[in-house]
This record gives sequence, C-alpha cells and structure tokens, in this order.
Amino acid sequence: MALVFLQVMAIIAMLNITLLQFSTVLGLLSMQYAEIGCYGDSGESPRPLSELLHNYRENMTWNDINDVIKKCASLAHARGYKLFGVHNYGECRAGADNADQTYARNGVSVSCLRGVGRADGVLVYRLYETHEKDEGCKSGWHSTTSRCIYLMPNATYPGSTAERCRLLGGTFFLATSSEDFTMADRLIRTLDEKYRLNSTKVIVLGKGAYKGILPLWETYNSTLGPPPLSSGDYVCALNHGALTWYVLACNYQDGSVMCQRERDLPLLNGGFAKAKHDAVVEGSVFAWYFVDDVMRCARECLLVKGCHSFNYEYNPSNAAFGAKCELNDVKLPKAVMKPRDSYNIYERL
Repeated sequence: MALVFLQVMAIIAMLNITLLQFSTVLGLLSMQYAEIGCYGDSGESPRPLSELLHNYRENMTWNDINDVIKKCASLAHARGYKLFGVHNYGECRAGADNADQTYARNGVSVSCLRGVGRADGVLVYRLYETHEKDEGCKSGWHSTTSRCIYLMPNATYPGSTAERCRLLGGTFFLATSSEDFTMADRLIRTLDEKYRLNSTKVIVLGKGAYKGILPLWETYNSTLGPPPLSSGDYVCALNHGALTWYVLACNYQDGSVMCQRERDLPLLNGGFAKAKHDAVVEGSVFAWYFVDDVMRCARECLLVKGCHSFNYEYNPSNAAFGAKCELNDVKLPKAVMKPRDSYNIYERL
C-alpha cells in the first residue's frame, strides 16, 4: 500500500509542476456534446436508442443538417438523456438508462454522413456539461495541443482565404515546420476517426518541403498509380480510403484550407492517480485526442469540468501519431472497467 501511495503522490507532484492555478470560474455552464461513433440501426426492434424524440425529416433544411443535430441535442438535454443520435438523416433518438449498453448492439457502421446516420445507421453522441471556455476553442473550431483550427472550403486565391480567416478571428494556416505538419496530420487523422470530415477529401497542409508523418504518394506510386492532383507548389493531404491519407504536391485551389488561432488555455492545477493498469473505462468516453505524453492527457481532462477520469495509451499502437487520450465523464465507482493492453486509467482527485 505504501508503494502505491508513493506512486500516486509522485504523479500528483508531476502534474502540479505543469498544471498550476486552475480557475473554476471560466464561464456559464452550458450543454455540449461529442460524437461517439456510427453504428448500425436497421429500424427493427430492439433499437440501439429506444426513444424517438422527434422526426425532423418533414421540415428540415437539407443543406443545413447541423441544425438537426443541434436541435436533437437540445431536446435530449432538456429531457435528461445522456446519449442521443440521429438516424435516417432526421430522426432524433435517445437512449434510456441502459443506453451505454445498447447503442452499439448492431456493431460499428459506415452508414453515416455529415454527422448523421443514413437509413440503416445512427450517429451517436454523448451529452456532457462543461464551461463555455474550458476547451479554449470556439464552436466549430477543432482543438489541438496549443491551437484552434477551423477547416473550410477553399477560396479562389490565398488573399481571400486570409481575409475569411481574419473575419473568423484567426489567421490563414500553412505548415512550414515539422511541428506544424505533425499537428495538421494528427488533426486530420483524429477528425477522420471521429467522422468529422464528411465529404472532405483533400486538405491543403502547407507550402514547400513536407516534414510530417503521413506517407508520401510517390513512395507508393507503383501500386497507387499516377497522382490524382496536378503538381504544384503546395502540399496536400489526400484521402484514399478509410483512415488512409497520403501527401502529394498540389495547387492551392485543390483542397479545403485551415485557419488557426491561439488556444485560450487557462492556468491549471489538479492531480490524478493511476487507478488501473492495462484497462480502460468503457462506454463513457466523450472526447479523445492524440497526445505526446500523459501530462498532455491530464491537461485535457482538467480543462473539462465533467471529466472525471481518462484512459491513456502508454504504449501507442501508432507512435508517429502519438498516444490516444480518452476522456471519461463517469466517476470510477460507477464506471465499467475492462481489460485492454497498453492502456492505464487515471482518476481525477
């Protein structure tokens, strides 16, 4: 017992060196939601999410599906549900108390598009409460270690993109350093795994020599064939199937572009204890990131009021992208913990 206690105190001490003066007054409490994933839903009973809250299909705006997601989230939150999902483009569904055990009953599916399920799929979300400024990025922006990134369709030429970024409160992003490229590569992989890229297939990364972690198209030229993009002075990431991205030369107009702004991070103070080795909390992950080390993972958990523990991949399966950091919104006495090699569970103190 003494040895375990010393280990815990050492972890707390390390975290307190980096995470200082956490302020609990960061804004008004607000409802947030995060994607869990896309799962099968054929419409036959029993349903993955048992309750139909509302069918927006008859009066929805099809070119603004995000509005359906927001309305469904608000309705589920108002009725006290923790999980909700959108099935068949506009059906807002929610789960009962055992939804954590039922939403994936039909397995993972690819039948989702633009944040909603198709006719035989349901995109499931988890509701949680946080402070408006906790994550340090505005709505619609994606958080990385130190920056917020906004992905948008390309303009005709770089000048207009810079102006659009300025109107959004940011600056036009083009990677130049290894750190920049790696950040962009990690973000692309993360958003792809979270089904957040929708129909985006090409993303402008930077200009000049590529210094990131994605494979180069030229390396696989014998099997992939000629490049699908015309050569140019820019560097793009190209999607070539599920979770498969390659880097190749491109023109500026070939893909979506990124705006950046500094992440608004408060000074933090807090501690964590390692609760379980080679295990994870299951069914309670509301957000996840690729991180460099356990300290970064701890910081992400401290930024969210509703984060009570995290699963940390101490032996990454893909070291180039980093370790997976999964944030949980359940306290460990109530958590479902299951064995998983190379992961540790840390509990917030």
